[in-house]
Amino acid sequence: MPWHIKRLENGLLVQEYDQEPDDKSEELLTPDGRTQDECHPRFAHLKPGESMVLPDEPNHDF
Repeated sequence: MPWHIKRLENGLLVQEYDQEPDDKSEELLTPDGRTQDECHPRFAHLKPGESMVLPDEPNHDF
């Protein structure tokens, strides 16, 4: 099932869930003291409002 990563207008990266209309997005978590872009560099290029669709859910940390 595809999954979506989106950069919100406030700069946060979130994973969006589209299975149900009421599903919410979830912030990509990081260890204390590290930014989302440091922990998830493959999404660092996303600008506010942009999203990226990936074909499969990850088996491990991306």
